[in-house]
Amino acid sequence: SKVDLAIVLERHKKWLESNGKEGGAADLSNMDMPYSDFSHGDFREVNFSRSDLRHSNFGSSNLKKSDFHNAILGYVEFTNADLSEADLSHSNLSYAGLSETKLNHANLSNAFLFTTNLRGADLTCADFTNAALFSANFTGANFDKTQLSSAYLAQTVFSLADLTNATGLDRCIHMGYSTIDFI
Repeated sequence: SKVDLAIVLERHKKWLESNGKEGGAADLSNMDMPYSDFSHGDFREVNFSRSDLRHSNFGSSNLKKSDFHNAILGYVEFTNADLSEADLSHSNLSYAGLSETKLNHANLSNAFLFTTNLRGADLTCADFTNAALFSANFTGANFDKTQLSSAYLAQTVFSLADLTNATGLDRCIHMGYSTIDFI
């Protein structure tokens, strides 16, 4: 319920403010919370693993080190969010909005990104190993030290993106045509 969620998030806020001495880290794993509004919130280190968050809004939220492992994130809005060091492995990010999102050191291995918008995203040191990047849009994204080994590509757009420092490009699996446009 919304009341229980508010209590959990208040305890989490205390936990963050006290450097882990008071309250407790929020565990929202295995939850069914589609269409939720989490925008502009502080959800650092929250466990959302295996949760159904379809159509939710996390726009402009702080989600550093949060766990979305195996979560259902279709149509979720993350625009301008900070997902640095977040675990998004094995998650479904179909039709998600990740434009202008910070994904530095994020784990997106084995994630499914179908028609996902990552325009202008910061992917520094992000891991896309074995990720399915079908019709994903990476226009203007930062690929500095981004790991793409064994990523599946089809109709993926790499426009205005510098792939010079990305790693594993030679091991990508091309399931169809993609667009690469050099800066």
